Amino acid sequence: MATAAETASQTQQDYVNQLYGLTQPLRTATVNRLRGILTGGIPISALPEYAPARAAIEGQFGTAEKQLMSALPRGGVLQSSLADLIAKRAGAVSTLSSDLLSQAQNQAAQIGFGYVPTAISGMGTSASTQANIAAQKAAQTSANYQNIGTGLGLLAALIMGGIK
Repeated sequence: MATAAETASQTQQDYVNQLYGLTQPLRTATVNRLRGILTGGIPISALPEYAPARAAIEGQFGTAEKQLMSALPRGGVLQSSLADLIAKRAGAVSTLSSDLLSQAQNQAAQIGFGYVPTAISGMGTSASTQANIAAQKAAQTSANYQNIGTGLGLLAALIMGGIK
C-alpha cells in the first residue's frame, strides 16, 4: 500500500508529465517560429505583430505629414521638414523590426536557458522525493529484518537453554 508521501510524489510526477505532454505542440510551434525568425526564414514583416505596429507608425506619420503640408508654406522649409519626417519614419520602421527581432532573441534565450531548468528542477524535486521514500522503505525493511533476527536469536537461546 502506498504511503501519503508516495502518493503525493507520484501525483506530482503525473502532473509534470501531463503538463509536459499538453504543452508539447505549443513548445514545438514556438521553437520552430523562433528558429525561422532568427535564421531569416521568416521575415520580420511577416509576423502578426508587425502589421498593426507598422500601421500605427504609418498613421502617425501620415497625420504629421498632413499637418506639415497645411501649416508650412511651399518651399525649402516644407521640403526640409518633409525630408526630416521621412527619415524619422524610416527610423521608426527600422526600430520596430529591430525590437521584434530582439524580442524573438529574448524568447529563444528564455526557452533555452530559463524555462527548461525550471522544468528540470521540478522533475528533480519529484525524483528526490521518490528517492527519499525508497530510502525510508529500505530503512524500515532493514529494521524489520533486524527485529526478526533479534527475535529468532532470543527464541533460539530459549530453546537451547541459554537464557534463564
